[in-house]
Amino acid sequence: MGNGLLGDGFSFDVESLLGLASHLIAPMLGGILSARLFALVDDELASLLDALKLSSKECFGSFLVVLVAIGVGGSGSAFIDFAAAIGIMAVLDLIYSINSFDFFPSVSAFRAFGDGLDALGFAKKLGAQSLGALCALLLSSWLFDGTYPFAVPASVGEAVANGTLFGLYLSWSFKYAKGSIGFALIIFTTISSFGSFNSAALLSSALLETIGGGGVGSFTDPIWIATLAAPLLGGVLAGRLPALIGV
Repeated sequence: MGNGLLGDGFSFDVESLLGLASHLIAPMLGGILSARLFALVDDELASLLDALKLSSKECFGSFLVVLVAIGVGGSGSAFIDFAAAIGIMAVLDLIYSINSFDFFPSVSAFRAFGDGLDALGFAKKLGAQSLGALCALLLSSWLFDGTYPFAVPASVGEAVANGTLFGLYLSWSFKYAKGSIGFALIIFTTISSFGSFNSAALLSSALLETIGGGGVGSFTDPIWIATLAAPLLGGVLAGRLPALIGV
């Protein structure tokens, strides 16, 4: 509106009017939908997942993390990726406490197996995160017509090395980075260094491919298995290494 009033004026052809209307209406529509979405997450979805002993907060957190990653995955701009990382962590910190809930399977492995052994707790967290990632993948196919920016290692060795380091750094940052900005900075630097290793998104994508008739090739591919498991291994090591080295 400001550009039209103070800049080059308004054009009244159909395309320009539609563009003006979309800029005026879309943000308000987004606000209306966001209110309904949060009500859905906090009430209906929370009740359903509570009955299944799953966390609606971790499901929705994973949904936001994966959706944003898909939305900025093709930007080609480090600044946009960094801004998105800060934004998503700030939003999650406002809605939930990042220290109370985790939205990455590698962090869940760190919390479940780092100090003890809670296989059932980890399975529940992975289930909730995978459900959120699945919803994000389905929505993004309509919103962005894009795919999750997965790390595509060239070999099993590369998948194990980069995925394990991803899980280590991310898990330690979850424990030691203070505030959503600090955690977002670590996420950005970790993904920039080692690639994006989100086991929940990878698992959800393979499930969608299988349901869509693409077969179960992913589940039998050694590189895919290593890409799925390595960040979980990194999370476990992040919890075990301090005790092993006497820190």
